[in-house]
Amino acid sequence: MEEELVIKAIKGNFNAYSIVVNNLKDEGYKLAYTILKNEQDSMDAYLQAV
Repeated sequence: MEEELVIKAIKGNFNAYSIVVNNLKDEGYKLAYTILKNEQDSMDAYLQAV
């Protein structure tokens, strides 16, 4: 299912893109926090990456 959503998102389906981004939200924030060690900076970095 996830692979199908990614393929749809790549093809320009905004709803599929939104679902994929939402599913990866926690991992993206955790990675940013691991690097930056600051809650606000981590959230800003994640939001800029999306």
